[in-house]
Amino acid sequence: MLQSARRQFSRGFTLIEAMIVVAILGVLLAIALPSFAQMMAKKNTMSAAEAVLSAISLARSEAIRSNRNSYMVVDSGTAWCVGVARVNGTPSSPCSCQPGAATVCDLLNYTVADGKNTTLAKTGFDAIQFDPVRGFPLSKSATVLTSNQLITLTHQNDGQMQITITLNPVGRVKSCGKTAMTGFPACP
Repeated sequence: MLQSARRQFSRGFTLIEAMIVVAILGVLLAIALPSFAQMMAKKNTMSAAEAVLSAISLARSEAIRSNRNSYMVVDSGTAWCVGVARVNGTPSSPCSCQPGAATVCDLLNYTVADGKNTTLAKTGFDAIQFDPVRGFPLSKSATVLTSNQLITLTHQNDGQMQITITLNPVGRVKSCGKTAMTGFPACP
């Protein structure tokens, strides 16, 4: 009877065994953490780029669908945002995609969350109108664009996680990454 009591008692883990398991888990975590951080940086950058691409698509399709100009505004920096609004004619003052603004965009307001850690830079524009007939991008003053409009999204902690979105004067959108990512080929 004494031996059966000892057998039941010896079924647990010793302190040494528990410490070995914790040490192994620590080593595995130390190996996996950098690749997890890189994966999250890639996902955040891709998510931000998809939000901008979605805003461009919405603005263009809304202009064609409603047969009136639509408007896309982009604020750059670390607290960036993208907004889309319906517009009759040429807007005298653009809408704002920033929360709490007096004239908020009525179709879409996408404001980056602090956890995304992405920075948006734009080249050549503050806002773009879309023509209701063909969906061509126009300048804020409703003139035809003469050059490509660029939006570049970069992860703040990893400069290799960068996606560039190009909108050409006839409305074609092209996106590519500094390095190839799922859905975003490497830029030439």
